[in-house]
Amino acid sequence: MSPQLTNSPTVLPLPLRVAASSNLLLHQVELEMQNEELRRNEADLDTEVQHNLRLHQVELESQNEELRLTQAALDTAQARYFDFYDLAPVGYVTVSEKAVILQANLTTAAMLGVPRADVIGKVIPGFLFDPDADRYYLMCRRTLTGGGVQSCELRIRKPDGDAVWVKLLAIAATADDGAAVIRMVLNDISERIQAEAAKQASQKFRDAILDSMPSQIAVLDSTGVILAVNAAWRNFALDNSATPGVPASHTAVGTNYLDICQSANNLDADEGATLARHGILRVIQGSAPNFQLEYPCHSPTQQRWFSMTVTPLNLDNHAVVVTHTDITERWQIEQAAKEASEHKFRLV
Repeated sequence: MSPQLTNSPTVLPLPLRVAASSNLLLHQVELEMQNEELRRNEADLDTEVQHNLRLHQVELESQNEELRLTQAALDTAQARYFDFYDLAPVGYVTVSEKAVILQANLTTAAMLGVPRADVIGKVIPGFLFDPDADRYYLMCRRTLTGGGVQSCELRIRKPDGDAVWVKLLAIAATADDGAAVIRMVLNDISERIQAEAAKQASQKFRDAILDSMPSQIAVLDSTGVILAVNAAWRNFALDNSATPGVPASHTAVGTNYLDICQSANNLDADEGATLARHGILRVIQGSAPNFQLEYPCHSPTQQRWFSMTVTPLNLDNHAVVVTHTDITERWQIEQAAKEASEHKFRLV
């Protein structure tokens, strides 16, 4: 009888089933181990990534702090630049070779009397009085060709017509684009100019007062050096000089008047010269309130008599004023009266 086919499953022998189950279990264990290792690797990878991210974040924060500090330093430098440049007590200007203003601080704009926006692009000579523009161009030429610091004094013409005197210092430089420029410093010297003008006016006023006096007047310092003389003194020195047209020796400003007394031969005697010198010294030293001496000073053509008066100038430098007054007429009248009295006495 032949075997018949059925649909019943084939039943593996027990050893094979045990072996298959073991293999399956082993495979599952290995797969789980691999999965665990993958999870550990992923965890390690996550940890490393996070660590790198944290390091990168720290670096970014550090860089951000550095940028913040740098920006703060730039802001401080900018503020310092504003203080030192824009608020400086002197004007700072940069001009081109053709005198066009390229840069200027606020002080310069204030000196020129216009807003800074109206300064840039203008030419310096446009702000100057006409006679001073030539001096400016000559100084620029010296600056660009001669090198070194050049200077000149100029008058700025403000919009209202007022003048501002400035001392301008200039030096050649090179701009960022390689073009030649001139950097300038403008210092307001108006007060100094006004003080000098006032001093000159005072000097002229003093000289006018001295020159109005008919007597010969000289101002001496504490050593006897002549500080000032009037017109009458100068004319007398010319009229009585041994050399025509040349003042007599020891009579000009800067010479020592005591030397005149030392070498004078116009006094009545050497004793008179000594008295004059000692009298001047006593007033200078403060031991006498004043001094007066009458003496002859004859010329080849006439006899003359003078009165010398020395008075303190009442200044801390112990200066004195020496005045020579012609008393010839008075002396002659007194002499004639004396002779008439003597003649009348003899008659009696």
